[in-house]
Amino acid sequence: MKRLGIYTTYCKDKRLPPYVPYALRGLKTCCAAVYLVCSCDARGGRPEEAPPCVERMFCRENRGYDFGAYRDMLCGVLGWEEVYRYDELVLLNDSFFGFFYPLRDTFARMDGEDCDFWGITGQEAGRLWDSAYRFDAHVHSYFLVFRENVIRSRAFRDFWERRAYPADFREAVTEFEIGINACLEKHGFRGRALTDGYGIAPAENEVLFNTMPCALIRDYHVPILKKKCLLIRNTGFAEALQAIAYIEREGGYPAAWIRRYLEHQFYIPGMGACVCNSLELFYQSHTDIYIYGAGVCGRNLARYFACKGWKHSGFLCTENGEKAPDVMEAGEIVFSGDTGIVISVLSPAAADEIAEYLRGRCRREQLFRIADCAAIRLPGPSGGHGREKENDKG
Repeated sequence: MKRLGIYTTYCKDKRLPPYVPYALRGLKTCCAAVYLVCSCDARGGRPEEAPPCVERMFCRENRGYDFGAYRDMLCGVLGWEEVYRYDELVLLNDSFFGFFYPLRDTFARMDGEDCDFWGITGQEAGRLWDSAYRFDAHVHSYFLVFRENVIRSRAFRDFWERRAYPADFREAVTEFEIGINACLEKHGFRGRALTDGYGIAPAENEVLFNTMPCALIRDYHVPILKKKCLLIRNTGFAEALQAIAYIEREGGYPAAWIRRYLEHQFYIPGMGACVCNSLELFYQSHTDIYIYGAGVCGRNLARYFACKGWKHSGFLCTENGEKAPDVMEAGEIVFSGDTGIVISVLSPAAADEIAEYLRGRCRREQLFRIADCAAIRLPGPSGGHGREKENDKG
């Protein structure tokens, strides 16, 4: 089987993060040729050199999301005659850590499946974010493999040539990820996910790599861990912590790369000399910590504290209408000058309301707002094809 692999990444500086060359080396074991596409910002974060396992590295303007990078390669840089030299095409991005198992094993398993294109995970029919937009079941686009009958089809070529770059993230989801599945199925091609063969029955809008990441890796030998399942807003965050611990115990993959991503999600621009764990700086500067909010984010934050060996004095709320036993009304607490309060809500507007409610009872420096963390805050509909708390998108 002669495969062509195209891996796309976003370049923030002149050095690729180490998990990228690692994934490329794993991809190379299954591909005759691997090309790296680096989308760079206006500041010129072009990598200084390409990993030796890639055929060539291409740098491009950061536009069009993954779709734009793939489109540029297929329709321009490489061209279709070059693509037609291969039996399969593999498109993947940098939204995951791995591979934890030999990628050859994944390809060997899927070689026996009756399908025309496949990915690692998929999603049942559901509703896009909180809108009325409904989508059909589809394979996720962070790792897609297309077989020769698809590659050489007019439908596949037209899909790339006739679509403009998506204008925003929502359009990237609807036009590329959902769109390519719908286009190929309309023309009689069948898609399948690696996880389809395991008898797992996900609920509507459930994304398995978010809700059960440890089980996928440990029990089903899924070779990747999606980055965004490590975010504190993910409902499967507890399992994500278990996944890291499992990878560390098993060895073979540098789990420190995953830990660094986990820690750096709490960076607030300007709070620290460089990208770091701003929450840790805040924790170390206060002797008494409360978590304001006991929802998904707050509960996950408590799990993170436990993982770090940190202590907190409990959860706070404005009004404890449900009388949760471990949640206290903030109005009943006397804060000292050493008290730190982590406002664990994702909405900047809600964080503003809480900060205003606490004004006069503590200083601004005593508040750490999760909504201000660059990697966690919600700039708009992002992260999945369902409610943000349930879904993610790579």
